[in-house]
Amino acid sequence: AGRVLLNLALVETNKQDHWREVAADFFALSGGKARAIQMYMKLAEGKKKPEQIRFLEKSAVVAKELGDSKILAHLEGEFTKMGVEPHSSRMVVEQAEEAFAKGDHQKGFNTAKRIIGRDGLPKDLYARARFVQAQVLEDEYRKQSVKARMEKIGMVLAIKTEKLEKAQKAMQAAINYGDAPTSVKALQHLAGIYLDYASTVKGMSLPSGVPEADAAAFKGEIEQLAIPMEEKGIEAMNLALDTAKKAQLRDGQIADLQREVDRLNMKPDTAPAVQVSKPGHYVPKFSGILGKLAKMGVGQ
Repeated sequence: AGRVLLNLALVETNKQDHWREVAADFFALSGGKARAIQMYMKLAEGKKKPEQIRFLEKSAVVAKELGDSKILAHLEGEFTKMGVEPHSSRMVVEQAEEAFAKGDHQKGFNTAKRIIGRDGLPKDLYARARFVQAQVLEDEYRKQSVKARMEKIGMVLAIKTEKLEKAQKAMQAAINYGDAPTSVKALQHLAGIYLDYASTVKGMSLPSGVPEADAAAFKGEIEQLAIPMEEKGIEAMNLALDTAKKAQLRDGQIADLQREVDRLNMKPDTAPAVQVSKPGHYVPKFSGILGKLAKMGVGQ
């Protein structure tokens, strides 16, 4: 069929581009995606800007389906040279998301950075780019261990808390753009970070041989750190659910969030809608024995 369409382009020369485009469409749908991309790009040559954009957009759609990052990078460059927005920036965001998904966090972070510095883009592109960066910082937070010798406990906990703060700020920045789908994802991740911190500090223990009074004080201060973080986690998850409902998000997201909220609240049935406010900035403060341990770890 593709060959027939190309033959028609040779016969009906006044409709040559039409039949070539139809042939490219056929190849795109029938397993000849690489050939379709080349045909669309060839059709774009020498055309007026609107037609060029149309054919390049078709190339980009097929290249994305094919997972051809080289072609996508080339097309992004073409859109940039032509000054076509938001097409160019949208492709940059998709490249950042793809790099992160493949585990290349540095490339994802740096590619997203190109979007943050641009002006006049749709809010969803800024939000998605910042969310990529936030996920990179979240990964760094989660990889930070708190296992340490007695004299290092305060220092490693301070480092863990610093990484939490960076990830928290980045997630909140993504939320601030007001793009509902991205905000819901960022709120879910923010809830996960808070709850993970609470779980992590609860799991900390002092080495054997520590005086009973100090061990008891340590446990009490750990509880004081963990409880507010658990509350922040539940608050953020409730806000994710509320935002998803207001935006009427589909694909089962609302039901999944409702189940997670119910789990956190230990409720077997659907929980009622909860009025929540935007989670504020919160960083745990060390005092008592934890404060002493933190000072002991400084400079070591």
